[in-house]
Amino acid sequence: HLIPACLRLSGVQHVDVVTLAGKFSTSTVARGVDEWVDIHRYDNVDQCIDRLHNEGYLVAAAFPHGNAVTLDALPIDKPIAVAFGNEHAGLDLHWREKADVCFTIPMFGIVESLNISVSAAITLHHLTSKLRKTKTAEDYYLNAEQRQRLLNQWICRQIKTWPLQLPRLRKERSELKT
Repeated sequence: HLIPACLRLSGVQHVDVVTLAGKFSTSTVARGVDEWVDIHRYDNVDQCIDRLHNEGYLVAAAFPHGNAVTLDALPIDKPIAVAFGNEHAGLDLHWREKADVCFTIPMFGIVESLNISVSAAITLHHLTSKLRKTKTAEDYYLNAEQRQRLLNQWICRQIKTWPLQLPRLRKERSELKT
């Protein structure tokens, strides 16, 4: 089963999953992560990449080949989404055709590839470190309104009765102001 994940660097809040065969479910290690990140599911590569492009993301596919740039050369001048394939089949060739750039993680020795969790961790660490060193916090941190919206989403995911609670809390808050 080919289940590439596309991680968008927006505070690493979004995970886009394209399932070309089979069904996606979070692994035992990642169980519960869906409460804290937004997971978007797609049936095909075009849907995912088109949405990312429409939202202004540069799509970078972990796809080692002759024209691939190194991880160090990935640009961070605009939002970036990085795509990884699974350990067995890698990324579908369609990613290579549709991505804005392909990249590779430079390695030494006999091993030619890393598993997806290691690749994603190295890439995300590298890109977020690069952002911190070269950009101001305003360039990559969420602003106050975005943080509040995200917090509200998290609260709603945790408190299943939020539709009932919210009117009561708003009423209590307005009574405190008077």
